[in-house]
Amino acid sequence: MRRLNVRLVVVTSVLSALCAAHVVRAEAAERRRPGRVEGALRIGAKPGAYKEVILERNDPMPTSRPPARKPNVEPTDGDGRFVFKDVEPGEWRVGIFKRYTIRNKRSYTRGATSSHAVRFGLAPGQTVRVQIGGTGRPVIGRLVPPSGSTAKLAYQGGSARRIWLNCPPTPYPKDLPEDKRTEWLRKWYRTEAGMASWRARYTYVVDVEPDGSFRIEDVPAGSYTGCIEVARWGERLGRADGQAFLKFTVPEIPGGRSDEPLDIGACQVKLDERKGLKVGGAARASQATSAEGGTPSRPVNKPDF
Repeated sequence: MRRLNVRLVVVTSVLSALCAAHVVRAEAAERRRPGRVEGALRIGAKPGAYKEVILERNDPMPTSRPPARKPNVEPTDGDGRFVFKDVEPGEWRVGIFKRYTIRNKRSYTRGATSSHAVRFGLAPGQTVRVQIGGTGRPVIGRLVPPSGSTAKLAYQGGSARRIWLNCPPTPYPKDLPEDKRTEWLRKWYRTEAGMASWRARYTYVVDVEPDGSFRIEDVPAGSYTGCIEVARWGERLGRADGQAFLKFTVPEIPGGRSDEPLDIGACQVKLDERKGLKVGGAARASQATSAEGGTPSRPVNKPDF
């Protein structure tokens, strides 16, 4: 009888372990259960028909996930609708897949990036519905050379052409040592306030024409800063010889959108006078300025293009 009880205990223990392992595997599979992202692209009041949208990871801090082998791009249909299937749970952003030209003299190359991206979290098995664009108003302006300059500029010669919404500064604790900021930021992004701040960071690509005129579609109300890189005419592709810093505010719009463009006027380019000098030539002293026109207390960093 005692042997039977021992066997029964052993069998029960084995079955309990197998059940526990099955539960663990089932929970892990549930956490990985793919979801779905669907939505619509609008450009102004019209559907963004037969365009391309791109789905990208939006983790607030660097992760160990391997980079995507190729962009996750899907076309829109005639009504601007799109669908991404079998999407892994996590933080994502979906935006317009913008193709742009870097042009200087007779040479040019093509590149691509995302614009008007909507950021969101995707839970296991969830379907998220988003709308890209269709709010705000167009913003227009023009690039002009520095006052008194005779340099001929390639306004499509640089790769950086972007504006970004001015967000409140990250609320680091007072007197937090510099070497502790990364650890604090990682923890803060796990909070509701931190993730809301991360998802509210909007950027928009500036469409620049060869004559220096530019346009940005569907810019919602808010305060913005931006940077457009230019090159001297005839320089090699990808070389930036100067920038125009943009700073403007889009007022609140009744109904949330308008077809009437906001004209921010002439935006003067500031050339980097250290470039294009001949060997042995004298370099004139210069000082970088911020978008407000003052001297920045730290280097001005632009978002990745």
